[in-house]
Amino acid sequence: MLSILLVGCQPLVGGGETPEETSGLSRYARSGFQGLDMRFIQDLPPNSLWDVAELVIVNELKNVGSYNIEADKCFIEVSGIDRNIVRNLQPGIRQSCDDIEGKSVYNTEGGFNQIEFQSASIILPEGVDRYAPNIVLSACYNYKTIASPQVCIDPGFYQLTSEQKSCQVRDVPLGGGQGAPVSVDNVKVDMVGQKAIFQLDISNTGPGRVVSPRAALNQCPGNMRYDDFDEVGFIISLSGEFPEKCTPSDHLVRLTNNKGKVFCTFNVGSTAAYEAPLNIELNYKYLQSISKKVEIVKTPS
Repeated sequence: MLSILLVGCQPLVGGGETPEETSGLSRYARSGFQGLDMRFIQDLPPNSLWDVAELVIVNELKNVGSYNIEADKCFIEVSGIDRNIVRNLQPGIRQSCDDIEGKSVYNTEGGFNQIEFQSASIILPEGVDRYAPNIVLSACYNYKTIASPQVCIDPGFYQLTSEQKSCQVRDVPLGGGQGAPVSVDNVKVDMVGQKAIFQLDISNTGPGRVVSPRAALNQCPGNMRYDDFDEVGFIISLSGEFPEKCTPSDHLVRLTNNKGKVFCTFNVGSTAAYEAPLNIELNYKYLQSISKKVEIVKTPS
């Protein structure tokens, strides 16, 4: 009985039965180039409908990235409709996404939710027999990218020595994404004496546009300014130690043509070569949309 109790009290250490399996599941969960995946449910809305029918729009949201979405930090808004024609949209033109879990070793598919908009009051103006709006659903949400590439630190990199070293200083390409719409594509490593210098190549690889972490989420998408876009916040550490200097110095990198660079310098002291995780956290908001053209036809009298 004691053995059964001891076995039953062992903590779960991962989603796999072995460390190798759990590591593989973790790598899978931290891969990909999207956060939210947005789709219209088939025939909701339909391609065409009579003006006496009810307009129902259902959007399926799936979190295919690795960061959990919180209800108060994600909103769906419907636009493209003349509200004098499609009236009393319920429950309104803007809704919370609710909590949607990201991918993990315990849930490799991620969570999902369905958001519904509906109107039972469609009134075409006199003399108008057809109205064909392009219905747009826009999602604005907080998201985060986490990467931890293993890098080689060697203060004696340029010294001539026959010493057997544990690693070699080299750049670290990061293919496959990190389970988020903004990705770290490559880490370039250089050693200057006791200083390790890292260049991070960052890009927007998702289906939408990056919004600055400083921007107000309740202003997205309709009331955004130009400087609210294409800006990513970053936090970088090496084995828990923070850099002595980074560029940009305000820890906000602006993307040009969806790409940006970050430079950080660490004082690593005098030591033998060793490998360490470079912890990278990117913070931002994200805007993406889907659309569908719907024809509303006047019912013959």
